Amino acid sequence: MKFDAFFNKNIVGESAMKKLAICVPNYNRPDYLNKLLTECIESINNSSYKNDIEICVSDDCSEEDITEYMNEIIGDNQDIQITFRKNHTNLGMGMNFASSVEMCDSEYCLLMGSDDSFYNQDSLDRIIKALYDTSADILLFPYFLYNHSIFEPRYMYPLSEDLESRFFDFSVKSDCDFWFDKKHRPEYFIFLSNVVFKKVNWVKSLKNHKWSAKNIYFQACNHLQTLFARGGGYLFYLNEPLVKRNWSFDPHFHFNPRFTYKFFCDFHDLATCFFSGEHKEWAIDNWLSVSDYFAALFSTELNDSEKSHLRSLASNRIKRFERRFMITDLQNFISESSFSSLSKKTILLFGCGKFGEQYKLMCEAHNCTPYAYVDNDKPKHGKIINGLEVISFEKSLEIPNSVYIISVATISDIFEEIYEQLLSAGVSIKDVFIIR
Repeated sequence: MKFDAFFNKNIVGESAMKKLAICVPNYNRPDYLNKLLTECIESINNSSYKNDIEICVSDDCSEEDITEYMNEIIGDNQDIQITFRKNHTNLGMGMNFASSVEMCDSEYCLLMGSDDSFYNQDSLDRIIKALYDTSADILLFPYFLYNHSIFEPRYMYPLSEDLESRFFDFSVKSDCDFWFDKKHRPEYFIFLSNVVFKKVNWVKSLKNHKWSAKNIYFQACNHLQTLFARGGGYLFYLNEPLVKRNWSFDPHFHFNPRFTYKFFCDFHDLATCFFSGEHKEWAIDNWLSVSDYFAALFSTELNDSEKSHLRSLASNRIKRFERRFMITDLQNFISESSFSSLSKKTILLFGCGKFGEQYKLMCEAHNCTPYAYVDNDKPKHGKIINGLEVISFEKSLEIPNSVYIISVATISDIFEEIYEQLLSAGVSIKDVFIIR
């Protein structure tokens, strides 16, 4: 089906009835949908901009029919514009995104997954106020990540404490270069609930699309098209988390080699479409995960042809890592199902930063209490962080029956440095672990 079949109405612009549509492309998970709609309705009822907001739910033929439930929601909240549509056939993720946007009659759209929510009661008002104040093509903000099934971290992602709220004009090379430097990545556009966009630009992008709706970064393609088309769009970055993202479902996908393969293929297509030269190399180098790559490469779920293709897509740093280190099978990777193998070991977390805190909580949730943090930063030695002492690498080598979990991002250069430091000191590769 072509996108034009959806957008057969006049393009919505400044004359739209509403300022913002909360667009929910739903598939299954009725409990999460109910929670999201309940929170959205409460936020709208408490909003100073109540008459400026609508909700649009596009259900992609869920296994459980939610028509009756949605009719009740609409009937019980007649003072809020709520629109529901059930697709006749399953359109797939990208096309259902487009369907939920097509339904609305608003100037701006916010795609929200059913597992996401607003950060607090005034988040919705802050979004709409920013739209009135800036009139940007895209409003972008970070979010808080959490995972009810394992632990409850409260950290902002993408991490950007160094970036103040400001405008970016993508027709200006310095703004474009700044956004896509080593601190501010295209990954901001990959997720749903932290990007607000003008419907008119989304529609134009879809009518001239050069990518497949089956690409899992479909929405990111549209946002980047908005910013790079017509000489450059306007983005306003608001350095304030306004939504919460439920991470509970991510491990299910990222522990799946076939999803990882698609992840690599689709991101490589995205980077190739919109970036060139150093920007392209940097985007691929710093987003394609070392741990996911090797876990997929050594799995039995991919055939030889797919593994060969995966190798051809590997970033420069992954190729460098593959040449320098002796990862030969899955023994070095820990998933939720394999923590038990560490229960009788003395666990050392190498790195006491943001990932160190997460990995400590994850280990504890699986009855594997870490013994200490290891860190190369001397001023931290002897300190207690998150209930664990920070020790030097030299001291860690004296601890018997120990294993190391590298607790830094696998997309960072520090990850490689730690891995090389461990092997150079004679630590056996079988005692070095990476959490996926």
